Amino acid sequence: MRKIYFLLIAVAFPLIATGNGENLNIFPAQQKSVTGRHSDQGLTVLAVDDQSGTMDDWSAYREFYPTRKGYRGIFTFYLPADRGPDISAMTLHTNFRGEAASSQLWRWQLWDFSINRWVTVGDNGMARSWEWSRLSFDVTGQLRRFVRRDGAILLRYITTANQGISNLDYLSLEIRSETEAASEWWRPSLESSWQIQLVSAPEGGRPDVTRDAEIYVIDIFNYDRDTAQSIVRQLHRMGRKVVCYFSAGTYEDWRSDASLYESHPRLLGKELKEWPGERWLDIRRIDILGPIISTRLDYLRDAGCDGVDPDNVDGYSNDHGFTNPPLRYEDQLRFNRWLAREAHRRGLGIGLKNNVGQIPELVSDFDWAINESCYKYSECDRLIPFVSQGKPVLHIEYEYPTEIFCPYTRALGLHSQRKERLLTAWREICP
Repeated sequence: MRKIYFLLIAVAFPLIATGNGENLNIFPAQQKSVTGRHSDQGLTVLAVDDQSGTMDDWSAYREFYPTRKGYRGIFTFYLPADRGPDISAMTLHTNFRGEAASSQLWRWQLWDFSINRWVTVGDNGMARSWEWSRLSFDVTGQLRRFVRRDGAILLRYITTANQGISNLDYLSLEIRSETEAASEWWRPSLESSWQIQLVSAPEGGRPDVTRDAEIYVIDIFNYDRDTAQSIVRQLHRMGRKVVCYFSAGTYEDWRSDASLYESHPRLLGKELKEWPGERWLDIRRIDILGPIISTRLDYLRDAGCDGVDPDNVDGYSNDHGFTNPPLRYEDQLRFNRWLAREAHRRGLGIGLKNNVGQIPELVSDFDWAINESCYKYSECDRLIPFVSQGKPVLHIEYEYPTEIFCPYTRALGLHSQRKERLLTAWREICP
């Protein structure tokens, strides 16, 4: 019987995604084993194609264990919120190791929402027995039938036999969309150098613009409008890009618009430890927060900022103080995607600050990542999906000397530096 999919063998997978007519690689945000089980390596290992031949780095892949009834597992991918509706091409890429298909057939299937059934897009028929095999499968037909209204794409990995296990080192969907969001915005390159300074010395002074960096992250809300615009213009004349900081997920009692939050007391949650005057916000109330944050974004756009650095976008995982019900994972996703859409609508790039727990689902919505202390908390590897999509990770450590963390984070592709916790101009960049 003639198969209804095409098989391509590739030596490497394309990684980059973003402008009109360009390709976007998305990675699984969730996985559930329905029949059988899988090993506990994080999903981020599937964003890096680093196994070949008979290599066996246990930390670099996921292993899948059938029962007597075989194995069935479902991966969930998400299209970015601003991806246009017209998908012109879709290709599944994977790096597989296991039995030859003649001994045990493994298949990849997409859920067709138009007919409510699984459609096979590829199998391990061209894979070598127990050698890493890079496989690519073009998905045919009307591609929107595989996309749920919320942008989710469901992929099933299945075998009906129980002869042996299998491994996946890499798994992505390459999407090509001809229709993009209406507005364009600045996106930094993977190689971009950077500096962050949120506090000036003396207090109220202008930022130190003498540091060699392509991107400056600054807090222009520390200045009056004329001074803020002057600082941005000065950096632009020097050939720098300007990313403007603000806290999206907390109330700060020293900000000029603090009264707008205070007029809605139920918006305010617990105070942040070590940051007096700052309290978590109920990010579910976009009906109230939306106009306030939109005004801030308008101000930053009009000041000439190229992008924004919204902080505290991980309230759901902190001691936020909201109960009955508490903030949920889904609430945070909804708020963060709203932020990304609003920034992009204004022609502003946007970075994801910390919030490593939601990176698999948000990496395609944001243009870079800024992370604090991933080395301290042993979570730097969770930032790999950004690097895999050609998006830079701007990384800060506060407690460790550079000779301790730089070799590790540099190998991951992060742009790392040591800073003081107050984020003054001082820095020590990784060599």
